[in-house]
Amino acid sequence: MVEKWKIVEIYVIAWFSSNMFDGSYFHSIDEKGRVGIPKQFREILPEYGEPDILIVTLGYEGCLAAYPTNIWKEIVENKIHKLSKTDKFAQRFRRFFIAQKATCKIDKLGRISLPLNLREYAGIKKDVVVSGVGDEIEIWSKERWDEYWTNFRNNEDEFIEERRNHEV
Repeated sequence: MVEKWKIVEIYVIAWFSSNMFDGSYFHSIDEKGRVGIPKQFREILPEYGEPDILIVTLGYEGCLAAYPTNIWKEIVENKIHKLSKTDKFAQRFRRFFIAQKATCKIDKLGRISLPLNLREYAGIKKDVVVSGVGDEIEIWSKERWDEYWTNFRNNEDEFIEERRNHEV
């Protein structure tokens, strides 16, 4: 009986990980502000909406956040639109998250064009890291990515403690 459940657990993990964005990929941005979206990400986009569109907006910790169309719609309709229109935080969050967004079409070479305001926010000039984090894609400047991971390694004990507190 235990073996049967182990097989089910492995199947569920395999299904979950095959239907999400994961891994980190290193690219360069070209002179027109275009960056490649990994083939592994493009292959699963149709499961989340339009196969050649990503919604890109400001992310946390200095990166950009890119969402498939259905995920974006779900976040906006089910979470953001439910926030109070008179709450100061909600107003600021809408301006941060929605007002800065760009709809980016993936071209035939698998690239999206990042608007200048988004590139400037993320400090993207040349080298870029495209990282899958579940139902979201993060786009980082290589410099900020390296800073993030250096800081993470220097504070790994705090992370381990937080992880215990969140039961992950």
